[in-house]
Amino acid sequence: MFVQQFGRNGQAARLFTGVVHLVACQVKELGGIGVPVAVNIDGEVTQHRQWHRDFLELLAVEDLPPTAVTLELTERIDPAGRPAWWYAAFDELAAAGVRLALDDVGHGIDRTELLMRLPIATVKLDRSILDQVCRLSLLDRRRAAAAKRFLEGIAHWCSSNDIATVAEGISSAHHASTAVDAGWLTGQGYWLGRPTDRLATLRATPSAGTRCATGVDGLARAPH
Repeated sequence: MFVQQFGRNGQAARLFTGVVHLVACQVKELGGIGVPVAVNIDGEVTQHRQWHRDFLELLAVEDLPPTAVTLELTERIDPAGRPAWWYAAFDELAAAGVRLALDDVGHGIDRTELLMRLPIATVKLDRSILDQVCRLSLLDRRRAAAAKRFLEGIAHWCSSNDIATVAEGISSAHHASTAVDAGWLTGQGYWLGRPTDRLATLRATPSAGTRCATGVDGLARAPH
């Protein structure tokens, strides 16, 4: 609601700029360590034709290399009726090295078109989908099997197109095993580890952000 209110007031771009500046300051405080930077972006920011070039200029000013940045397209980005220049902007960002992630897949409006037309590097499964599959496994095995095949299909399609996958909302061993069984080998959630503060990040070893979950071979923790 906060971000949407900024969009209605025409201040979404200013908010986005402020977030990027804050992230850049924190990265500099950490000594520029190799931590991936992910920034959520809403449709309101992308309405201006030059927004992507302004973003690349902002990265240059803040001394953030595009290859270290991931833009996560939220569930509020509606692809319906988008002009060609809108898609071209994301193509230009990807060509400059910015990674594109489709966040909260399975929640909100249908964004399949974005998977077809944008150079998406990562697909993040919304936690509600995994919750539903886990609940069905306890109540209705037939429907649970069908839901699992759906998850497997998405994971297989992503793998076939060199798209990374992240299962969000891993809050139990049941969540973790269900994700791994369906082919989702990277996850986010409190069961894998809670978000850390800047000092903890600074002290962490390089491998801390991708450790495997206890008792679940192959499920790596994605950075929060």
